[in-house]
Amino acid sequence: MILTMFGHHSHYLLGSGELKPDQRVVIGTRPGIEEAPRVAWHLGLSADHPRLIVDHRDFDDGEYLPTFLTKKALNSHGVFGRFLPNYKVDEERDTIQFGKGLQGMTVYIVDTLSNRLTPQDLVARVGLLANAAKYNGAENVVVLSYTLTYAAQERGVHDVEHPRMQTRKARENYDGQGVSLEWLLQTWLTSGVDAVVTGHLHAMSEAQNITRRLNEYYNPLHERSLESHSTQRHQITIYNLSVAPLVGVFLEDKGEEILSLNTQDHGKNIIVLGADINAQPFAQEIVLNAGFSEAIYGGMNKTRGAGGVVQTLGLDKLIGPDGKEIYGEIKLDGKDVLVVDDMVRQGGTMQKNIEVICGSEVEGMTRDPRITGTPRRVVVYATRSRLSETARNVLSTPAVNDIVLTGLDARVTHNIGQLGRKTVVLWGNFLFGAAAKALERGEDPNLVLTPDYIRSNSLMDYHIPRSHRNRTDFREGII
Repeated sequence: MILTMFGHHSHYLLGSGELKPDQRVVIGTRPGIEEAPRVAWHLGLSADHPRLIVDHRDFDDGEYLPTFLTKKALNSHGVFGRFLPNYKVDEERDTIQFGKGLQGMTVYIVDTLSNRLTPQDLVARVGLLANAAKYNGAENVVVLSYTLTYAAQERGVHDVEHPRMQTRKARENYDGQGVSLEWLLQTWLTSGVDAVVTGHLHAMSEAQNITRRLNEYYNPLHERSLESHSTQRHQITIYNLSVAPLVGVFLEDKGEEILSLNTQDHGKNIIVLGADINAQPFAQEIVLNAGFSEAIYGGMNKTRGAGGVVQTLGLDKLIGPDGKEIYGEIKLDGKDVLVVDDMVRQGGTMQKNIEVICGSEVEGMTRDPRITGTPRRVVVYATRSRLSETARNVLSTPAVNDIVLTGLDARVTHNIGQLGRKTVVLWGNFLFGAAAKALERGEDPNLVLTPDYIRSNSLMDYHIPRSHRNRTDFREGII
């Protein structure tokens, strides 16, 4: 555990005001990832900055050692010149100090998933990078976690108030396990991480409860750090970015052109469905951000019959344009259906649900008789998917016309395979760049990242594997 013994005094707290580019450092968890240069660009830095500022060294025995290369300022005053004052104590006597190369800097760690490294490897790398940053004088360390590892492992048998831990079966299933998300956040907190920014978090309220418990536990060390004005604060905050504005802008501006959706008349012919009833609020968010005031939204829900064998798939909490719940017949003929979820793992459940909704026969399942007709088009949206071989095969079903994913799981473009013919990937790097600036100003990132903000700053960017994409040229920036 890092105590308040480094001798680094804090001069800036997140929320005190937007930083200048030369007060920021942006790094990835490994060499060569695309997201770190893109975030650096959004924060006014050169696309080469993440590659030049840190050395990711892997030893033959498997150990990993990150090294910040700020000391290059002693021999090369060019691109590393901004770090020189942290080394020169006395110009006249040419006195040099070491161990404070990142003094005055806020370090952003871009944390993305990898096909080569396990999620556990990446958790450790973030901790080691944060440790090295704070040890060398960094004011703040913020993790921009595109996919927060263990986000769905947020509860255990001792969480007696958790709604999903109320049955004996649930407690028995979790017996013998720890709460992995709590371990992750505790590891990062004690490594020096001040804040975590992620997107479309699986269980935000539970994550906040965990950070609250951790902050209370470490509060004595936090109070001690405040007294000594230390940069090692022993507190951690988590922020959850909504991706609904990103999806909404894409659907409204490009849904007809790229997905062949009928977006006319304020979405009159569109139905947005959560993949399960828990995703219904996300469906509502997308409708609001797309400006589809005439669209219908709701959630899929399965119920078992008296025999417990056949499941009936229905649509619950289905809300019409007038804001009232729909109880009668649900006509799908001529409608475009968008099925949305936070994640697609294997895709089997989603495939079956879509086929049933479209009127196909699926063993063990039947469609609610209130649902009639067949949709004109079906589009699947998921914020994340690794696109395993199983998922690719499942989503190849003709029942799905198009797939929209985000790049928040960095593995998606590498694993897309045969799905490239009907898949669009939305880039979300700007979400994290804008969120970082909002945190510096003390603002709620979700109040900043509106559809108007995305459009006015021309931030919508997407990748269509089946066609040529003109890549944005990164402007020159500070190394």
